Amino acid sequence: MKTRDAEEAANALLATLDKMNKALPRLNVMVLGKTGVGKSTLINNMFGERLADVGIGKPVTNSITRYEKEDFPLTIYDTPGLELDGDNSLEEIYKEITDCISDGVKKAKRTGDMDHAVHCVWYCVNSASHRFEEAEKNFITRITAETRRFDVPVIIVMTQSFLKRDTKELAQEIEKEDLGAFAVIPVLAEDYEIDEDYTVKAYGLAKLARTMDEVIPSALKETLAAVQKVSIRLKVTRATAIVTMYAAAATALARAVVVPYVDQLILYPKQIKMLAHISSVFGVNLSDEAAGAIAGTVIGDGKKINKIKGPGHIATAVLTGSIAAGMTTTLGNAYISTMVAYAKGEITEEEIGGYYGLQCGGCCGQDHRYHQADQ
Repeated sequence: MKTRDAEEAANALLATLDKMNKALPRLNVMVLGKTGVGKSTLINNMFGERLADVGIGKPVTNSITRYEKEDFPLTIYDTPGLELDGDNSLEEIYKEITDCISDGVKKAKRTGDMDHAVHCVWYCVNSASHRFEEAEKNFITRITAETRRFDVPVIIVMTQSFLKRDTKELAQEIEKEDLGAFAVIPVLAEDYEIDEDYTVKAYGLAKLARTMDEVIPSALKETLAAVQKVSIRLKVTRATAIVTMYAAAATALARAVVVPYVDQLILYPKQIKMLAHISSVFGVNLSDEAAGAIAGTVIGDGKKINKIKGPGHIATAVLTGSIAAGMTTTLGNAYISTMVAYAKGEITEEEIGGYYGLQCGGCCGQDHRYHQADQ
């Protein structure tokens, strides 16, 4: 195959990836909780971005700040530590929170732009306190009563959950209160060193990500898969659906071709788009070198699918379409396997192209090791 074909494919891969990244709708999460509950630690570890530390903060109200980073489709609406002790300012904070949610949803419905709405609320409860105060129960109940009106789910996140048995008991107590939250999820956002001999390993973030995936709008599921850094399984689920979609497109394309064979050059534009789509879901920005190596693997040596001559055109088309779908699925599954290896730190970005070529040539690309990566 001519080098120019591979170069064009590599350029198309990078251009399509950039376009898809920019087209991802923005996911907006509001984070509430008392002072010292560990909101910044939770956010930074979930999304791998220090939004609360280095993101660009823009005041929305006196009590709410919106944090964003350029080219990262996530907004965090952060509130100061809520002091639920009967202070007169609490009513003002409550009104600002509920107004922010209702105004955003109404504007999104009016304009058709989901970027204006808050899509999920995390209410953080500190597990280390070993108690759930009446003031928090009342506040959460009021918040969920308001968010239900606008179909904005609330997830209670039990932060700093060092002792799993105690945390489980506290979680059960909170669940019995029936506060209107979608779920109660214990989380230890990062490893916690007890002493030099024992460290409690982080857990719960992957479950939080998958729970969010259950409740946010369908249009935001690829965005969540891309921005969260804790659940490889979630990324693979989205990527697998993408492969299925492009395999179906390859089937239709192959069936429509009337010449005696289907040249790989006819299929590769859709396959390149598929790989860009998978890269976007995994939150990977490819280098020129990696894109070139991947494109070279896809272009290959000019493979052709010979159309099988038979008594009926329909039977021929079905068989040819099945072969095209199989080739596209093999390429896609191999690339998912490569992205899993990259996400787990087993290969570097510079090694993506070579690893992908090996997967394509060596197997169907199926890789179930990602199950072990989620907590």
